[in-house]
Amino acid sequence: MSDWKIATIDESCEILDSQRIPINDEQRSLIPGTIPYYGANGIQGYIGKFIFDEPLILLAEDGGNFDDYQNRPIAYRVKGKSWVNNHAHILRSKTCFSQDFVFYSLVHKNITSCIKGGTRSKLNQADLKEITFIHPTSLPEQRKIARILSAVDAVIEKTEAAIAKYKAIKSGMMRDLFTRGIDLKTGKLRPRYEDAPEFYKQSELGWVPKEWEVVRLGECSDTGFKYGINAAATEFTPLLPVYLRITDIDDDGHFIAKNKTSVNSEESKYYVLVDGDIVFARTGATVGKTYLYDKNDGELVFAGFLIKFNPNSNKLHPYYLKTYTETGFYKNWVIVYSSRSGQPGINGKEYAELLISLPKIEEQKQIVKSFISANKIILDEQTALLKYQQLKTALMSDLLTGKVRVKVSEP
Repeated sequence: MSDWKIATIDESCEILDSQRIPINDEQRSLIPGTIPYYGANGIQGYIGKFIFDEPLILLAEDGGNFDDYQNRPIAYRVKGKSWVNNHAHILRSKTCFSQDFVFYSLVHKNITSCIKGGTRSKLNQADLKEITFIHPTSLPEQRKIARILSAVDAVIEKTEAAIAKYKAIKSGMMRDLFTRGIDLKTGKLRPRYEDAPEFYKQSELGWVPKEWEVVRLGECSDTGFKYGINAAATEFTPLLPVYLRITDIDDDGHFIAKNKTSVNSEESKYYVLVDGDIVFARTGATVGKTYLYDKNDGELVFAGFLIKFNPNSNKLHPYYLKTYTETGFYKNWVIVYSSRSGQPGINGKEYAELLISLPKIEEQKQIVKSFISANKIILDEQTALLKYQQLKTALMSDLLTGKVRVKVSEP
């Protein structure tokens, strides 16, 4: 690839750090406005004045995602009016370089060897200048590669926006369905309390439909609660059950299949999850997080920092309970209960006291259908997002190294 060369940042970019101006919160409050104020990893606030009015690359000077460069960006692009503080280096590409190509060459680059240690990892300007990347000497080829990657980015952003929209829709559904439910005669939401107070009654949780009860979680679980097994995790093997720890559950309550471990203990057979089981995190920063067992996740043994409930299916639908734990009421309850001592935590007896607004089981099933439908849409978009992210990673690996060449003349 004689037509590809290595360039340093100093050779490819003008470094505009001398023009940046840090300004604190109090000073910014005196200049209110809508112009972004940027720091190491993005917008830090807004201001009424600007320093720059052009497309730029900002690369973290300190506090960047240097150790997690593969998953999180160390650089980002800005355009239009902006104000940049002293925690980000400011780059403008030189004439023979595509600024977008330079950006993609840097955004997930491993520069840990250039980072100086200390309490806050820092990329000094002298080290910034010596960072290298490979590039085609043809400016049109650089631009074509950047356009391809920008097109994938546009699809990723559109998919992320769709996920955010559908989650907002689901949030509104939850608010309605957990306060108004579904009238089984009409198949529609009951009228709001403000419009038809005769359909509602006062309860410990406020106004709820007359047909509903307010019960405690412990009243809906015939077997009570159970703490998980305290055992050492071992290297994953298909011959042993998977050890489910709180770190194996993502923020949406799904089992994370990668980085699985196993548990090798005679006692583990007493801690295998079955259909209908839901586990709650009981301590630490993740207290309140929940996971509803899915048989597609395989045989799981739940760990000691988790508490298991198995709702009586004639009283409480497990999926209804899982979605209930995504509501603002539940999250606020967790904050209150877990912050009563120095170490955040909620034990099994306290979880058993959790109040639940509960329709009859047939109405719960109708409500669950709505949630399943909404969750499927979100999951489909999340699956698509993962596919696009993997595609982008592969394209960057191929196109930014010259492994796969582009034809500038082709659309």
